[in-house]
Amino acid sequence: MAVESTARKQPAENPPLFRSAPHNIEVEQALLGAILVNNEAFYRVSDFLEPEHFFEPLHQKIYKDIGSLVRAGKSASPITLRQLQIRPGRHSASTGSPRPARSSSGLTSTSATAGVLSTSTG
Repeated sequence: MAVESTARKQPAENPPLFRSAPHNIEVEQALLGAILVNNEAFYRVSDFLEPEHFFEPLHQKIYKDIGSLVRAGKSASPITLRQLQIRPGRHSASTGSPRPARSSSGLTSTSATAGVLSTSTG
């Protein structure tokens, strides 16, 4: 019969200082898509949801841009997001024509389309 030690195991030598927050890219896309379809949905989440809560940096930027449009009383859609992005000083350095991303079901994702239209901050 083996006797197990009751001593506590020592922690790893270099434990991480923090854990990464749970994230789900598909949920982020669905939320952004819902807001783009119905801008009133922005007011349901804007009291507690901040751009920094999104895991994907591109989603953070899209949410921030949607917020600035909706709060200004303008309609937020992939088209208006694109217009916001082509202002002087914010133009994308990407080349080629943007194509909407396709989901696993074969449908074009509105939030993925918006993501393609958005630019990275530099």
